[in-house]
Amino acid sequence: MLRIAVCEDNIRELREIMSLIEEYPRKSSYGIEATAFSDSEELAKRIDEFDVFLLDYLMPGIDGLELSKRIREKYMTTKTIIFISRYDDIVYDAFEVHAHRYLIKPVEKEKLYQALNELNVDAYAFRRLLVKNGGESMLIDIDKIYFIEVKLKNTHIHYEENGEERVFVCRKSLNSFERELSPFWFQRTHRAYLTNLAMIESFDNKSIYIKNLERRLPIGPNHINRISSRLFQLTRQRSGGDAGRSAL
Repeated sequence: MLRIAVCEDNIRELREIMSLIEEYPRKSSYGIEATAFSDSEELAKRIDEFDVFLLDYLMPGIDGLELSKRIREKYMTTKTIIFISRYDDIVYDAFEVHAHRYLIKPVEKEKLYQALNELNVDAYAFRRLLVKNGGESMLIDIDKIYFIEVKLKNTHIHYEENGEERVFVCRKSLNSFERELSPFWFQRTHRAYLTNLAMIESFDNKSIYIKNLERRLPIGPNHINRISSRLFQLTRQRSGGDAGRSAL
């Protein structure tokens, strides 16, 4: 599910935006659930609940810029911000808080839909993985994925959320995930497993031990040398103070 918060103090404009989202052609495939807020103070208390924020730039109390700064204090990369404004001179403020884009009022359907269509690309840029299963969609923090495994015809994504292991099941192939996550520290460790190297506690010639999980993953003998090499690269990169994307 993709959870969108729309915050606009003008009730008529708020209803118009919510109506456009309701008619968005990809609403079902993205699994979008939109919530309307006319009070920015209320939304400020519920930041954790949403993935995407459409914020009126000028509002009484906490304005859109201040609210976006609060979002960035807690979530520097894993939340998407879209500003709504009557003025086009907010580009520098939008850049400051890493806003995905800004929309000029009155919000045009084509411009709003374009912004929503770009969420998949935006998710990748902000180290999130957009996954889908039927009508359900979810944004998963790439750095919190433990591993991805294939069971029968389904792919299981194991990730950490609030200190607990969660699993999202979909039909996308492991090869597709391997290609999509290739710029990051993910490595095929077995024909049925794609593992986040940053989550490996240790390994031997039979098993991989994952941090914070009381389990072992099988390791393919043909993958051991590549795993060792890339773990060495990851260690060097971290010691250099840069744990960003993978050095391929």
